Amino acid sequence: MRNPPPFYKVATSPTDLRHLKGVEGNGYAISPFEVITLDGVKRSDLLVHQDANAPGSLGCIVLPPDEFSDFEKIFTSQTKGLTDVRLNVGYTY
Repeated sequence: MRNPPPFYKVATSPTDLRHLKGVEGNGYAISPFEVITLDGVKRSDLLVHQDANAPGSLGCIVLPPDEFSDFEKIFTSQTKGLTDVRLNVGYTY
């Protein structure tokens, strides 16, 4: 069994993913790029992005469009001068 990474990071510069169904706007990359879950499943290319009506998030952090707009305003204003910020992830069972 692999140990989870000590922490995740979110890039402060968005990637324009208007062309990608399910994102259809900006996406903020979560790193590390690839992780292996405790049950051995590989996940990669995770993002924080708006919900563009694709079923499920497949591991991304997805916000409704109005909340994502608020997130972007606050996130960009609070992270000026930074390339990434720490993301703490918690799960409930």
